[in-house]
Amino acid sequence: AETLLDQYRKKSQLYQTNVLFVQLGDDFRYRTMDEARKQFENYDKLFNFMNQQTDWHVDAQFGTLSDYFEKLLHEKPQTQFPSYMGDFFTYADRGDHYWSGYYTSRAFFKRMDRVVESYLRASEILFSMANAKMLEQKTTSKFPTDNLFTMLVKARRNLGVFQHHDGITGTSKDHVVNDYGSKLETAIKSAQNVMEHSAAYLLYQNDYSADNDSLLSNMHLKSFESLPRRKLITLDSQAQTIKVVYIYNPTDQRRIQIVKILVSTHQVFVTSNNQPIDSCQIDPKWSGRKSNMMAKNKFELLILVNIEAYSLKEYTIHLSTTQQSCPLTTIEYMNEKDKPMESSGSFKIEITDKKLIKLSNRFLSASFSKTGGLRSVQHLQHDEKVSVRLNPIRYGTSTNADHNSGAYLFLPDGEAQDIPMGDHDLVRIQRGPLVSRVEILHEMYGLQYKLTNTNGSDDYVIELGATTHLNMNNDIELALRFTTGIKHGDEFFTDLNGFQKRLSN
Repeated sequence: AETLLDQYRKKSQLYQTNVLFVQLGDDFRYRTMDEARKQFENYDKLFNFMNQQTDWHVDAQFGTLSDYFEKLLHEKPQTQFPSYMGDFFTYADRGDHYWSGYYTSRAFFKRMDRVVESYLRASEILFSMANAKMLEQKTTSKFPTDNLFTMLVKARRNLGVFQHHDGITGTSKDHVVNDYGSKLETAIKSAQNVMEHSAAYLLYQNDYSADNDSLLSNMHLKSFESLPRRKLITLDSQAQTIKVVYIYNPTDQRRIQIVKILVSTHQVFVTSNNQPIDSCQIDPKWSGRKSNMMAKNKFELLILVNIEAYSLKEYTIHLSTTQQSCPLTTIEYMNEKDKPMESSGSFKIEITDKKLIKLSNRFLSASFSKTGGLRSVQHLQHDEKVSVRLNPIRYGTSTNADHNSGAYLFLPDGEAQDIPMGDHDLVRIQRGPLVSRVEILHEMYGLQYKLTNTNGSDDYVIELGATTHLNMNNDIELALRFTTGIKHGDEFFTDLNGFQKRLSN
């Protein structure tokens, strides 16, 4: 009891009052009723003994948060306790053991969590609309409400389980992570099934049958360890010359954005409501994320879609025979040796000798070096030009620490080092009427800068995509360092998980 009280007194010196709130327990505790009972009884004996020692001047008891705040305000009712505002500071339990390792641990599953969230929300909305339509038309025997709702409940629970503090953080053991992955895979497939049936019921109504797969999702997940694959839409003059696709907008506002569809030929055009869609583009399908080889008989069809909130819209892809096809993107390289050995389709491939690469639309112009590095961004309407440098950097793992970097900890071996371009790395530029890109293919990572020309809100931003190759050397942390010419003084803005802007100073 004396030892415990001594620790409590030392802890109380860090606070403005003598009222102290101490949590009892730790990770993986209170697994059994017997353990919880013994913990309570032992502390109860200690508290009773402390309170009986009148010269110790202590009142120790079990309590709730409400009990704590009541006693706190009773002791100092007029005290204005300071409040801290600012950015989150990384937790460290001792020395330089900063718990920022889990920010990037098992990033694959962190992304998968976001995918499940989006699928779940979209399927819940579509199911609710289909269910309301079914009740309105009193066709309860046709729409499998109970089965689909059971799938939604399971998907929601699986997502909730993964968002446990050892799940989404990526700090679980391998066999537990595999179980999480299996649950997330089930959640995605369940949500897809719900969307397929709900959309089919809303579109076909009297012709709908729960036994037929009249609509199929375009995304296929082979296993929880694999990346999703889009289904290839095959068109040929002998078997199928048209293909109908439905695009769903699950948000509460009109969406004007670009959608990519994988097709078997570059000779296609698109219609909606029997009207041609002029805003389209054909890109090559590269055979891999690190590859500079064009896939045979596979092409990326880009369509600018315009869809009302909470709605499905039909688009028809036609094999082009006489009508003009969607325009093909132009591909540029900095060196002759970087050109692919074989070209699929009729893509124009050029070698540029310009010192600066430029991408531009009606709002923005971005300049890049010959090695693909971003150099400046200019706002064309205000004629503002800002210097911007982006450098991929790497951290190694400290060999002198008693713990290495891992699932929890980030313990680098010093300052970050720049990652230079190698002899086998290349820069590729793609220019099209809808989208233009500058891509860097490095042995350790891939970077893609994208600028759109849609007359929508996407035109106001340069989109940056980064890909890390999981088969690279171990014990390496990759990061991107931005250096800008913005003169912000002591104030700067940070992003809070994509939800809001925060002012820091």
